[in-house]
Amino acid sequence: MKKTRRDDRGIALFMVIASVAMLSVIIAELTYSTQINSRLSYNSYDNLRAYYLAKSAFKLAQVRLKAYLQVKNYLDDPNNTQIKESLPKGTIDQIWAMPLRYPLLVPPGASMAESDAIKEFEKTSSLPGHYISAMVGESSKLNLNMLFVKTQAAGPSGASGASGTSGASGASGSSAATPPAAQPSGASGASGASGATGNPVDFRPLLLSTITGMIEQRKNTDREFADVYRNVQGEDILTAIEFYLFPDKPPSNLPGFKQDKIKPKLAPLYSMTELHLIPGIDDELYKMLEAAFTVYSTPGITMNTITKRMLLGLFPEMTDPEADDVLRNRDDPDVGKPWENEDDFWKAIGATSAGKSLDAIKKRFKDAGIKFVTDELAFKIGIEAEVGQSTRRLEAFVIVDPSAAKSSTPGAAGASGASGASGASGASAALPGTNVAGQTPNGQQDASAKKNTGINLVYWRMM
Repeated sequence: MKKTRRDDRGIALFMVIASVAMLSVIIAELTYSTQINSRLSYNSYDNLRAYYLAKSAFKLAQVRLKAYLQVKNYLDDPNNTQIKESLPKGTIDQIWAMPLRYPLLVPPGASMAESDAIKEFEKTSSLPGHYISAMVGESSKLNLNMLFVKTQAAGPSGASGASGTSGASGASGSSAATPPAAQPSGASGASGASGATGNPVDFRPLLLSTITGMIEQRKNTDREFADVYRNVQGEDILTAIEFYLFPDKPPSNLPGFKQDKIKPKLAPLYSMTELHLIPGIDDELYKMLEAAFTVYSTPGITMNTITKRMLLGLFPEMTDPEADDVLRNRDDPDVGKPWENEDDFWKAIGATSAGKSLDAIKKRFKDAGIKFVTDELAFKIGIEAEVGQSTRRLEAFVIVDPSAAKSSTPGAAGASGASGASGASGASAALPGTNVAGQTPNGQQDASAKKNTGINLVYWRMM
């Protein structure tokens, strides 16, 4: 009997240990599932907050552009010439050019009161997480999609729709709107007239000349680049891009290009990043192309922001020292002065080696449908918002119209483009495929959404 009792006690102990082990496994599984579900819930919540934080930063960027237009129009008034001349060059450009970060950084040398004010603002602000917003001018770049344009629009100069769309918005509730059809950069005042016929446009020679000039200039100044890309020619890069865009183009001789590794898109480019899909165009070549080209229509090439690399690419007849002299006459703080019109720009170009064939160069740009403008009118907005472990990125392309901004009121600063971010069309004509009127949350028509404030949202997407 005693032996039997000892056996019973052993069985009971075993059952207790087994029960505890099973409970431990169940509790561990339950804890794991709870933590996973909790993390998923928090990530989903943070992702949503990051989404709207990016959109808020986007609206603030549009307010900055509106402020830039109002200040520019004020200074362009002949009655305010003295004020304009007293400002250092590039002062008003800082309204849009300066990157914006939230939470705000305390600047070096800030007083205690200023530091406390910034910290107090952060405490009272309802914005979660942090974001970085930056705007860059795109008007000093050439539009690759001009390869699709065969005729130059013959509409009236300055017609509405500088980007080929007359709408300020166009996203219409989607996070990635369709980019507009390619229009000649600056043709007839970047007219938005569709279906108009005029002079034939041959953009390829200018594009080839620009790519070739950039490659040769880079080879002459960068020995490592020259060694790696010694067999790369401008024609090879352009042919590779054309093979991706058109069905009837021959394969490229670009080193690394493989015809069987590429599926032609047969449509305009949506983003410059699509060039990564073309075998042979590696990161180094992409960086060079991205600095000089865009996929969006612009009112023209901005002569007062054009870079040295782009200048040498557009004018291969010019030498490197001559390019430095041209830009020094524009940018030097003592003797430099921004070009006030296209004639001033061509006078500066004519003083270089390019002046020997100035008429032929002008014809080259005219045949390509390219004009030069004095002010930056096309902007690419990039925003990165982060809340918790979630990050959202917003990319947008905006074209501004100073003449339209003159007739708008300050209170409508964000009405034009901001409505595109919230899913409502903010202009008289949205992008292709959209036809949604600006409405308030209760379904009533929002009259301010139709008001043209001079900020035309061409394209935006959330990533």
